[in-house]
Amino acid sequence: MNRKSLVLLSFSLFTLAVLLIGCKKKISKIANTGWNPNIAVPIGEATFEMSDLIVNIDSTFEVNSLGEISINYEENLDSVLASDFFTLDDYTENFDLTPPGLVPVPIFPNGEEFTNSTTISTSYSAPAGTEINTLNFNSGNLVLTLTSTFQHDATFSVTLPDLIKNGSPITRTINLNYLGSPTTTQSISIDLTDVAADFTAGGTLANSLRASVDATITGTGTPGNPIVGNEELHLDLSLNNLEYKNITGYFGQEVLTSATDSLLLKIFQSANNQGSLSFSNPTLTFNIENSFGVPININLGTFYSIDSITGQSHSLVISPSAINVNTPANMGQSASTSIVMNKNNTTNIDKIFDVNPRYLAYNLSATTNPAGNTGNLNFIESTSMMKIRANLHLPFEGSASGISASDTLEYSLDNDIDLLESVMLRLDVNNGFPVSFNAQITFVDENYNTVFTLFDTPTRVINGALVNNATGKVTSSVQKVTDVKLSSEKVNLLRQVKHIIVNGIVSTTDPQNTNVKLYDSYNIAIKLGIQVTLKN
Repeated sequence: MNRKSLVLLSFSLFTLAVLLIGCKKKISKIANTGWNPNIAVPIGEATFEMSDLIVNIDSTFEVNSLGEISINYEENLDSVLASDFFTLDDYTENFDLTPPGLVPVPIFPNGEEFTNSTTISTSYSAPAGTEINTLNFNSGNLVLTLTSTFQHDATFSVTLPDLIKNGSPITRTINLNYLGSPTTTQSISIDLTDVAADFTAGGTLANSLRASVDATITGTGTPGNPIVGNEELHLDLSLNNLEYKNITGYFGQEVLTSATDSLLLKIFQSANNQGSLSFSNPTLTFNIENSFGVPININLGTFYSIDSITGQSHSLVISPSAINVNTPANMGQSASTSIVMNKNNTTNIDKIFDVNPRYLAYNLSATTNPAGNTGNLNFIESTSMMKIRANLHLPFEGSASGISASDTLEYSLDNDIDLLESVMLRLDVNNGFPVSFNAQITFVDENYNTVFTLFDTPTRVINGALVNNATGKVTSSVQKVTDVKLSSEKVNLLRQVKHIIVNGIVSTTDPQNTNVKLYDSYNIAIKLGIQVTLKN
């Protein structure tokens, strides 16, 4: 037996009654059955369970230990990476190393030396309000460029006590050999990979690196070039292509993220303007994973559903809307925060799902250090991130009415129509689901043009099973046999029929007063047959 996939036009939770006709059988030619005055031909018999319904719905379902069924939507609302939050800019600073009190000397003898020592301190241009204390580099370059206008050789010994590699401060010696040009320049590049930096200048500042420079001028030329008295020595210090492993400090009050988007609720995508439904016990949960060592406050802003029919919005009342996110205590850790909204702590969460919502729209923002600089160090790692996910949990618990659906059956009864006196269709249904089914059966030709309909108006073919109002659970199934005799005009039209379309409107029992639940133990058993009377 082949089962035709349902064309779901609306909320599939309450349209499962259309599975009555989900078994597709081709009607055999009557001539093959033998010639008897009355012939009853069973077309098919099947039992459908909740698993049959779930197969036809593109959603994520859960079944708990009690057999209760729910649908879950989970979506990543926003993700913030370390590179989104904080990056290190290139930086260059020039320092004047010219010895003070230079006086002209006509001849500075070859080989004679004089020295000058200078201590410098950078002022790294971090973003406004940011204070860097310590930093471990993943990569980057420190470029030192020395420039001299002396007509003599010069040697510079540079020590960077705040940049530590392999347990020792970085030191470099740079030689400038005078070759007769007005200016002598020499540059070196230092790889900062795996270098640990202290930007506190010994615990007194922030955003600062220190360096000590010992300059030695050695007399050059024969017998010796002069010292004019206006010579200069300069150091350009550049930090380039910086990437960090981790940083400590204070990272200011910044908008970490601001997101506006919507969550597509697939189960409502085919909602039409004839149905109404409600969920009596929805839960909306925000799950936040955070590995930034920075206090973060999330403002949930506005969450609202968008009516799939009218386009009107219905806002969720959230209180409080500002939430402090849990922060990891140490690097390498992550902290979780869950914010759960349900009918116990909101005033209208069930109402925003009463409107066949196609989207759940939202806007939210996150701000760092909402209390300002409290003296506690922030930290960031290159792998730090914050991920905000939303989970919408919809138990199959509620009510619905006027939800429509349809299915198409193959049909072939194109021979021996003149031999038929009458034709009757019989549908025998035992229903364990809490839904009723009003049907209209349309007979169409090969181009799906209507030939005739079985009923003048949609007719109820099965009631919903009996439900305990207190528990929402079915107490007993119901059974009904529906016989429909075709008129002679309709019998004659059967030769034009190639397909049978079953259109139905289903609803939960007494939708205004009863909330029902769906369980995986529910089933519906059907028998479909045709009886013909032959002409004498």
